Amino acid sequence: MWGTDTLPEIKIIQNQKIHCPIIHNFLTFPGAPVSRFTRLKYLFYKEIVSNIEGRIYCSYRMYDYINKLFNLKQKGKDIIFLDYFSEVYFPRKRLPLLSEKDGEPHILFIGRTDFQKDSLNDVEEIIKEIALNQMHVHLAETSIPINNNDYLHFFPIFKAGNLSNGSFAEFITQFDACIILYNFNKSNWPKDRFYNSLPNRFLFAFTGGIPIIMPEGYFLSCQEIIKKYQIGFTYKDIEDLKSKIKNKHLMKKIKENAIKISSDFTFEKNFHKLEKFIKNIVHKKLN
Repeated sequence: MWGTDTLPEIKIIQNQKIHCPIIHNFLTFPGAPVSRFTRLKYLFYKEIVSNIEGRIYCSYRMYDYINKLFNLKQKGKDIIFLDYFSEVYFPRKRLPLLSEKDGEPHILFIGRTDFQKDSLNDVEEIIKEIALNQMHVHLAETSIPINNNDYLHFFPIFKAGNLSNGSFAEFITQFDACIILYNFNKSNWPKDRFYNSLPNRFLFAFTGGIPIIMPEGYFLSCQEIIKKYQIGFTYKDIEDLKSKIKNKHLMKKIKENAIKISSDFTFEKNFHKLEKFIKNIVHKKLN
C-alpha cells in the first residue's frame, strides 16, 4: 500500500487478522498539513506502523524519520528503495543543448504553473527573478498572465502517454538543468515532508539524465543524492545560481555524471532488491 492517508485503512485490514502480509511504501510523510490533532493522530499511527510486516522507504532520511517518529524497535522489516521509474520513461535519444546555440543557460521547470497564491506552487516571482537575471527558464503553458520576458519560454503540457514512451525525457535533454522549486514561505505543510521525500519533479529530471538544481536547505534527501553522485548543485541565492550555472567546468562535470548515473536508476535494474525483500516478508508471514 502507498500513501500516509491509507494508514487507517491498514488498521482495518490488520483487525481482520488476514493471513497475508501488509507492505507499506513511505514515499511521503506527513500526508497532510500540521494541525492541533497531529500529535494525537501519530499516537494512533504508532501501533499501525509498528505492526506492518514490511516497510519501504524512499530515502535514508525517511527511514530515520519514521523510525524515530514512531520509536520503532523491530528491525528486519525495512528496505530503502528509491521511487525508480521504468526504462520506458527514459529517453531514446538526446537532443542538442539549447545553450550551444546562444551561449546562455537554459533551465527547465517542470512543476505546476497555475501558481496558486499562498500555496507551495506560488513560485511565479521566483521564476521571474531568475529570468530577469538573464537565465532562460522553460515551463509548461499556463493560463496565468505573466509579463513578457525574452528569457521566459513556454512548452505544451505533455500528456500521460508521452511520459511513459520516453518523449518527455527526450524533450528535457536539451536543457542545461532542471530546477526544483516550491514556495515554502506560503505554505503550512511541515518541512519534514520535503526534507525526507523525493518529489516527482526531481525523479522526472533523473530520467532525462540532466543536472538537477535546487535552493539550499529544503530538499535534504535530494541534496544528498545530487551531492553523492555529483549530478547537480544547490544554491544560496540568485547570484550563486547564476555563478554556478555559468561555470562551464562545473556544468560539464555534472552533466556527464547525470547521463552516466541515470541509466543505473531504473526500476528494472533495481527490482531484484525489492523482490528479495517482498519474498522474505511473505515467507516470514506464511511460515
